[in-house]
Amino acid sequence: MLKKQNRLSKKFEFHVTKKYGTKINGENFYLYFLKPKNYIGLTKIGLVSSSKTFDTSVKRNRVKRIFREIFRKKFDTIPNDFWIIVYPTKNCLDNKYEKISADVDYVLSKIFVA
Repeated sequence: MLKKQNRLSKKFEFHVTKKYGTKINGENFYLYFLKPKNYIGLTKIGLVSSSKTFDTSVKRNRVKRIFREIFRKKFDTIPNDFWIIVYPTKNCLDNKYEKISADVDYVLSKIFVA
């Protein structure tokens, strides 16, 4: 689990990121990312797994655990000053942790080209 200071928690942050951010599609998820002009600090990540996508709470919580762990491990590779919202898709339940992690690596490399 990410530290509280590294999580998107306010409705305003989610709204601004989704409205003005850039959408990137992966195989198992899609995400919006934004570098706000008036924000300087650590990157914040939000995770949304809705009941429309996953019908039971068991599935929603499993997906959240997987993505939280992946982003916790990769947090140091993400530059500062970004807000990121992650939306897992249904087909991520069919894939193993390693495949989802590789997909996250691929999408992050598309965003943060060194």
